[in-house]
Amino acid sequence: MSLKRFFFIAITVTFISGCFYIYYSYNPSNTALFPKCPSKVVTSYDCPGCGSQRAIHAILHGDFKTAWDLNALLFFLIPYVILVLLMEHTSMIPIKYRKYLIGKWPILILLISIIVFTIYRNV
Repeated sequence: MSLKRFFFIAITVTFISGCFYIYYSYNPSNTALFPKCPSKVVTSYDCPGCGSQRAIHAILHGDFKTAWDLNALLFFLIPYVILVLLMEHTSMIPIKYRKYLIGKWPILILLISIIVFTIYRNV
């Protein structure tokens, strides 16, 4: 492993660990540390990401039902993002599966799912 790759991995792991610590320790509902959603503030509509910070806090505390109620989309996006990152940065997932994760159709399905989710949660 090259020194550059080692530092990239070390910095990434440190950053993610720090984020986990902050989201575990501080409830986004009760502290001003976390930003409010600008879309929600301006339009009063929930964007696809609204509730994500509180949902991550709930997941880290093992409260999956509350997390689902806050933002169900996270339960689909988190595994998807992890798979894409694993494919791009490791050899755990063969590159031949790229078209199934980030090809034209998967991205279109993802985009349509996000739009439908946003409409559904605001109706």
